[in-house]
Amino acid sequence: MGMANLRNQKPTKQWELLKTLSACHGFLHWGIRSADKTHQKQVQTLNDKLKRFFKIEGESIEWEDKGYKTRFHIKPSG
Repeated sequence: MGMANLRNQKPTKQWELLKTLSACHGFLHWGIRSADKTHQKQVQTLNDKLKRFFKIEGESIEWEDKGYKTRFHIKPSG
């Protein structure tokens, strides 16, 4: 999905955001410590990657009620 740094193979910020969304069961709101305004661009980039990879239309992650909510189900592994 192109979510690893090509130089060092470390996860990108978008992958880390996807993991955070998973830990929050798909809703990252401002009451959560890890939520901040820097996520706006990361969400936009992640939406673009998800659209291209899965060939979907529309946004997979949307702004809703003071936070970002996935339009798909996601939960942490285990």
